[in-house]
Order: sequence, then C-alpha cells, then structure tokens
Amino acid sequence: MSELIHLDALRKAKDAELALELKMALETFSHWQERHANIREKVKAKTLFRSLIAKSDQSSLTERESAIFNDWFSFDYQTAAGKTMYQLYLTGKNSASPADALLLANLLKPYLVTEKHFPETKLQPLLIEQDKKSDYLSLRLKEEHHMVPGSFLFLRCVPLLGSWMQIGTAAYASSESVSRLTRDFYNCEELGETTFLKRYALQYVEIGKAVEE
Repeated sequence: MSELIHLDALRKAKDAELALELKMALETFSHWQERHANIREKVKAKTLFRSLIAKSDQSSLTERESAIFNDWFSFDYQTAAGKTMYQLYLTGKNSASPADALLLANLLKPYLVTEKHFPETKLQPLLIEQDKKSDYLSLRLKEEHHMVPGSFLFLRCVPLLGSWMQIGTAAYASSESVSRLTRDFYNCEELGETTFLKRYALQYVEIGKAVEE
C-alpha cells in the first residue's frame, strides 16, 4: 500500500511539473507572438474567423469570442507561410521541448460531459476514428459552473502523465450542432480527426450561447 501511495504522489508531482512547463511555454509563446504576428495576417485571420462562426462584420467580438480566436489563430490558422503561428515560433527555436510538442498537437475537440465530481469533470470524446478506442478524460475545467452532465463543449486539452490539462477557452455546442458534426465527420472520415477539426471545428461551436442544460 505504501508503495502505491508513493507512486501516486510521484505521478502527481510529475504532473505538476509538466503543467508548470506548459504554462511557461504558453507564456513564452504569447510574448513571441505579440512581437512577431503580422498585423495584416491577423486581420485576414479575424475575417475568416468571423465567417466560420457566422459573426457579423458590424459587431465586435465578445470577450469569449476573442479568447477563442486567439487560441485558433495560435494553433489552427494557416498563415501565408503555410504554417500555424506555433509552428512558426518553433522554427526559431534550437529544439522543441516536450511541452512544445504537446501544445503543437493540441486540437479544439468536441466532448460530452458525463460526470461531475468536484473538482474534476469527466468527459467523453465524441469523434473516434474507427481504429481507435474511446478514452474518457477527467480534468479540472476553468469554467465549472456551466459544465453539467449531458452538456456538450469544444475544448483544447493536453495529456499529462496521469491526468489532463485544459488549454485556452472552452466553446459550447448544442445537441443539434454536435449531431451535424458527427454526421459530417463520418461522411469524410478519410480526412482524419486532426485535419477535419483544424479545418471545420469552429463551424459547429456556439460561442455566444450558454451551455445546454
């Protein structure tokens, strides 16, 4: 029993260490992006973002929309160079750290909230390619008050050694948009989950609405 307690404590310590490395990597990238992001590129990206979420050009982005745009611009948007901003950032580094690799691979993915046991929420991935199994995730969400069992959300999270960590801002989804998403994904599954979500995930989110209860 004491050995199990020791292993659990070691896992939690390693998770805390990796979580800190991820936070520091995000801060470093954020500072780099503030200095190097091309203004015209960002304007072009914001125009595309508005079209993807069906946002009028006359209305300003809300705080949540701006946060989700920043995440998308950093990790999914293809710049004129054919790379994401995070990929451009890594080209200037001598080597990528484990935290960089995790952030580079992150996706805005759809989940179903299945259970809630404070402080953690259990999530079920909704898009599973045929050769993969469905693994449930348990993690601490940044916006606990909206996440109730049976609700849907889009979320960026990365695996630690024994748990998961949320990256960026969650986006909500209705049952109708999730039905469209799963139908569209399985109709063009040859794209693969990564390509499909990077291209189309924003078309299914409902950023300005509260989560369904």
